[in-house]
Amino acid sequence: MVRQREFDVFLAHNSQDKPLVRGIANELKQRDIKPWLDEEQIPPGRSFQEVIQQAVPNVSSAAIFIGVAGLGNWQAMELRILISQCVEADIPVIPVLLPGVETIPEPLIFLKQLNWVRFNTEMDDNALDNLEWGITGRKRKRKPKFDVFLAHNSKDKPLVRAIANELKQRDLKPWLDEDQIPPGRSFQEVIQQAVPNVSSAAIFIGVAGLGNWQAMELRIL
Repeated sequence: MVRQREFDVFLAHNSQDKPLVRGIANELKQRDIKPWLDEEQIPPGRSFQEVIQQAVPNVSSAAIFIGVAGLGNWQAMELRILISQCVEADIPVIPVLLPGVETIPEPLIFLKQLNWVRFNTEMDDNALDNLEWGITGRKRKRKPKFDVFLAHNSKDKPLVRAIANELKQRDLKPWLDEDQIPPGRSFQEVIQQAVPNVSSAAIFIGVAGLGNWQAMELRIL
């Protein structure tokens, strides 16, 4: 008889990445996934190592979060316990690269044989979908939020804005930078988030040619 495990995923992370991992844990809960997060599961006065050793047999998978600060001391200890026990129990181990980390660090070279999840931004829907897939084994089919991405030179903005309004009249939902990029946000970051959420892209080329931002959009698209 297969024993039902209490948690869907163990979240191993550096304490410096706690705010972001906490946010990811909350997103997972919204998807009916039950994460094991140390601050919610380790009572005051209990041995950190003891509680983790007890937790591993009660999780169905483990996510190893790697941020720009690298591994914390406790996380390194978690990894040694997790890897050995997960291999024995045939539990999936999912490397998760947080924003700013492009590849698995050399000290964790053994994780490179595993397919990883990479967050380009803090709440990256595409990365969350992939993490959910790794945890549950079910790939989420996400319906794009926008019908078309409108890449254009800012000099052509008035005409492109008018085209966007015409598309809306035809029940199409265009992605237009001035409608979607909040003040103070990185242009490149928001575009990277947008691309997985569009069904198509229109590249507008006017008499002024490509603008600098438009050229960047094209590289991402």
